Amino acid sequence: MEINDALKLIQRLENLPEIYDQMERAVCAVMKNYYSEILEVELSEATIMASGNYKDDELTPFIERKKAIHAKYWSNNSAFYQPCSSSSKPERVWNNLTDIEVLQNGDDSNLL
Repeated sequence: MEINDALKLIQRLENLPEIYDQMERAVCAVMKNYYSEILEVELSEATIMASGNYKDDELTPFIERKKAIHAKYWSNNSAFYQPCSSSSKPERVWNNLTDIEVLQNGDDSNLL
């Protein structure tokens, strides 16, 4: 087999729909795990906030836990994306998501 034929074969293998399907499944599985972990924290926050007799510093450990979960799953460490608040209504409910689309740019050194 010549080098050009081998390179063409590799390119065909890299572009197989099955590979992209598996990547999408993996991305969705990671997102589902992230949402599950964050939801657990949000439910705890909501329970405390529902009591009405809570102090803001009681929620600080939950914000710190959300930051740890964020660091575990995300590579963007910008303060803009860091969890910084609590809510009495959980927002990270996996079943509420629809039409998930995984975008890829094909650039291994600058992935989406």
